[in-house]
Amino acid sequence: ERQRIRDSRMPAITIAEAEATLKYAEAQLEETTYQLDRGEASKADVARDQLAVIRARGQLDTARAAQEESLLITEIDVAYAERRLLEAQQELQLTQRFAAKGYTTSDKLRMLVVEEKLARKELDLYRVRLAAQKKSGGVSQDAVDKDLDAGLTGQDESSQTVVPVTAAD
Repeated sequence: ERQRIRDSRMPAITIAEAEATLKYAEAQLEETTYQLDRGEASKADVARDQLAVIRARGQLDTARAAQEESLLITEIDVAYAERRLLEAQQELQLTQRFAAKGYTTSDKLRMLVVEEKLARKELDLYRVRLAAQKKSGGVSQDAVDKDLDAGLTGQDESSQTVVPVTAAD
């Protein structure tokens, strides 16, 4: 469901484009209103330009909403990726305990190590994507840096799982 939502909502116009369109429409309306006062434009011309301003405001609102939705979806992706990483770490730790007692194979252990690394990379990807979206959306650089630092260095190297593999495996 999340992937379907992500794929279906590509904004037709960016916020910067919508803001520029609105400024242009407002300038056109101002010019047409001035021309109306001088008798060089009709009320229909003014109404046309008022409609253009209303449409431009609607586009800007839509672009802002699309950006907010994209940000929220990416935040959800980060949360799911964090959960998948935690689950992979827990399963790996449990399997390591079983392996120490001889209840599981080294192949299973290796597979879980790969799954844990994959979950970590996926989480890093979503955190970088979220930081990029925040940066492009007007969030302060300090907040972006703080998110990246917290996300990419959320665990130090000593807390990563190490799986010993013996020659007998």
